[in-house]
Amino acid sequence: MIQQLKRTFHQLSQDRPGERFINHYRRRREELKDAKPWESYAFIAAGVVLGIVGFLLSIPPGSPGFLLWIPALGLIAARVKFVALVLDKLESVSRNIYGKIKRKPGR
Repeated sequence: MIQQLKRTFHQLSQDRPGERFINHYRRRREELKDAKPWESYAFIAAGVVLGIVGFLLSIPPGSPGFLLWIPALGLIAARVKFVALVLDKLESVSRNIYGKIKRKPGR
């Protein structure tokens, strides 16, 4: 399981920005062709629960609960194409904004 997580992280880091999550979705679809439908629902449910826990842990000051959102979104994006597409778009937009801020004169 640890090896698979390492492999998945490596694949995500090697993919082009703006295509990472849809590629992740496609790889998981290919690997899970023979999986039972309830397994996908369990992964989605685990992602939702992890996201809610991360949100609740983010409420107290100084708590880094938002860090749980990353694996939560990864679990959901591996099973839901729409989420994968939205995350790719968000990555592209955030990279563009960051690039504009970084190039701004006087910084």
